Amino acid sequence: MKISYLDVKIFFLKVISREKSFEDARAWAFTLIKKNDFGELELDEKEDMDAIFSAITFLITLDTINGKEGYLYTIDDVRDEYQEIFHEPAP
Repeated sequence: MKISYLDVKIFFLKVISREKSFEDARAWAFTLIKKNDFGELELDEKEDMDAIFSAITFLITLDTINGKEGYLYTIDDVRDEYQEIFHEPAP
């Protein structure tokens, strides 16, 4: 499976726009981590690996529940993380 910086950025934007759910984000990130663990994830070495793995690490935690209050993170948290990782304002 091949993944790029742009793929991760686009997925992040789909979560922000609510095209993808927090559960979708966790499932996608989990798949990427498993593929990486088995040596089945292809990354371009010229890409920003830190950004890619920071994004994946954040996305895998998105569906974490905070007791009775719901999700631990909000869409605003996702926007903040997007800005931190991709160094540009989130929509």
